[in-house]
Amino acid sequence: MTIYQHFKRPLRITGIATGIALVICVALGTKIHREKIGDRAKIARVQMMGRGLGLMTALLVAPFWLIAAARVGKVRRAIRDAAQKLKRQTEDASE
Repeated sequence: MTIYQHFKRPLRITGIATGIALVICVALGTKIHREKIGDRAKIARVQMMGRGLGLMTALLVAPFWLIAAARVGKVRRAIRDAAQKLKRQTEDASE
């Protein structure tokens, strides 16, 4: 298992969440576009909707990325510690 195997789940979740956010964005954008209000109000509402959806999507996927990054860090630390331990053993054996 490579280190980057830990990123499969976050990538899938990010793709799914982004797709769902795009569908919601198009649906709400169409709804806002059909309302009988001024263009400036429509633009303001669409901007608020986009910011909100972007923030919610980021908050949804961030924990998965942080967990994967922590796992990768754990594996890398274990590899580094094993290499240092092996180096110490070879130095002790040569003395």
